Amino acid sequence: MPTAAPCSPLTKARSRLYVTGTRAWWWTLVAGLRLCPSTGLILLMWTFPGRWSWLCPHVGPSSNAPPPTPCREALTLVGAPGSGGPSSPTLTRLRHLSVLDNKLEEVPAELGHLTSLTEINFTSNNLPSLPMQLYQCKEITKLHVARNKLTSLPEGIKALTKLQVLDVAGNKLSMFPVEFDSLPLKELYHEDNRFVRCEPMSSVQDVEVLMLKELAARFVLQQDRDMSSLVHRMLPYYPPLPELLANGSCCALCLNPFLTTWLECVHFVSVNKETKIRSSKTIPVRAFLCSYKCFNTEGHSYYGVARK
Repeated sequence: MPTAAPCSPLTKARSRLYVTGTRAWWWTLVAGLRLCPSTGLILLMWTFPGRWSWLCPHVGPSSNAPPPTPCREALTLVGAPGSGGPSSPTLTRLRHLSVLDNKLEEVPAELGHLTSLTEINFTSNNLPSLPMQLYQCKEITKLHVARNKLTSLPEGIKALTKLQVLDVAGNKLSMFPVEFDSLPLKELYHEDNRFVRCEPMSSVQDVEVLMLKELAARFVLQQDRDMSSLVHRMLPYYPPLPELLANGSCCALCLNPFLTTWLECVHFVSVNKETKIRSSKTIPVRAFLCSYKCFNTEGHSYYGVARK
């Protein structure tokens, strides 16, 4: 039996995955990706024939290369009409992921396991949202999600401290997430969205009456900020509470904490002059206020959102 001819390692091949051009026929396969032990190239398996289809030119059924075995450097793609996309990713060395021009309707939460990713391209799909776990990929420098059906970006985007290029053009966004303006962006593409416009009108709201649960949560959150407080020291003895309180946030104006009751506002931020941008240099960014009392305070630049 002939042996496989040696081939030089291709370091970039193992760090990139592209899935393109399946608009005419939706995915009806489960593809398991493995790295060739001799070249580092990706091997592809189609499950419905039950055989491996080798992408590495020097490895095949006639070679004596060992058969692919489950490993940590693996990525599974699942597709069916009208649902699903990448699922159960475990290819932790993957750095570039491109699944553009398909019919993806969902990105699984397991994407967050690919913590080495530096570039993601989901352009031209049917994605209505992105998973919060995306922000676990803290090495991302380029994120392309143009021409989808996104109505919002998940809160917490400030975790992507290395993000330099963001393309969200051609979606249905009304505003950017909280603290979006803290990102070190060098390029931002956001044309053809449905951003709220700044059309101020006077509005004074009555102070609301908070529920007892919300009042108690705000008290505990406030006390937990003091490392020497009794509440802070006792919280570890009540495991469900820290998990519940982790969903809290703080008021953009007074900085006091809140849990489940807040007022959604927007403020218009000027983009860094050094940022390359195709349209308006002023963008709407979401903000949360803890109460109408803060909202009614004069002198701030936060606006309530009126929806038609």
